[in-house]
Amino acid sequence: MYTQCYDDLIRSLREGKTNFAFLPLYPEDEYIRAEFDITVLFEEDFLLVLPVGHSWTNRKVIYCRDLHNENILLPQSLYLQQYISAQLEQQRVKVRFLQMSNFEMIKQAVKSELGIAFLPSQSVVEDINNGKLITKAVSSLSIKRKNGYVTRKHTPLNSIEMAFCKDVQQYFHGNKRSLTM
Repeated sequence: MYTQCYDDLIRSLREGKTNFAFLPLYPEDEYIRAEFDITVLFEEDFLLVLPVGHSWTNRKVIYCRDLHNENILLPQSLYLQQYISAQLEQQRVKVRFLQMSNFEMIKQAVKSELGIAFLPSQSVVEDINNGKLITKAVSSLSIKRKNGYVTRKHTPLNSIEMAFCKDVQQYFHGNKRSLTM
């Protein structure tokens, strides 16, 4: 098993180097939708992540308008950039975006007070529990992403691959409660 960023996974799928992959599922990725069968394993919330001591720490409600002119840190993924920016544009929020390489880099930048970010709940759980970051819900804004695996249409998996995918499905469907915060 290999781990790769989304773009590298898509490249491996396009080049036929792999017939299945576990990855985020974006509705805008027409190649995946056309060429692969999709199995959703879970959906995750993207939470607004703030540094400890941010001026919004004690606020009960954050409104979309509060995000105006904030520095929003985004991952390298084109689909996530488009999705997050589209969600903010729908709310007529004007922000400044700063692209960073990955979620870990973004968390460190938020801790250093370089901006705020929308990150998957599972990627920040440990930092929240350790008091290194805080999260706040934003009224009228819900950013979610589905995750799962794809298998190339008309290309059956071998018995080991099928057993592995089935075990992963059972794990996620049996542990849905542990994936929410």
